[in-house]
Amino acid sequence: MRISKKKCINQNNNNNLEKYQGWDDKSSLPISKEKAIQSYQELNKIRKLGVYDIEPARITVTENAAVIDYYYSFTATYTTGDKKESRDISGKNVEFWVKEGGKWLLLGDMTTH
Repeated sequence: MRISKKKCINQNNNNNLEKYQGWDDKSSLPISKEKAIQSYQELNKIRKLGVYDIEPARITVTENAAVIDYYYSFTATYTTGDKKESRDISGKNVEFWVKEGGKWLLLGDMTTH
């Protein structure tokens, strides 16, 4: 599944529960929704995403919960001053969703690079 940057999940939206916890393999502990939004806002000041690919691995859904495992890859250009650097990034992600009030909300995720 190929997703353009316009269709990527907006990390500033309200799809994350207030109790959201995100964790990647470069962090010693999970981060909160507030910290995740702050981190993405800072990162987006220096990063421009190219095409983002997602390959689903496994999806499990119950009445009020879902676990989604997938592989991802994307190209990003990072700008620091006058210097630009392109990087190909890939890894695995698992997302944990819960349904509250008829709306699916992201409770947490774990990313490996």
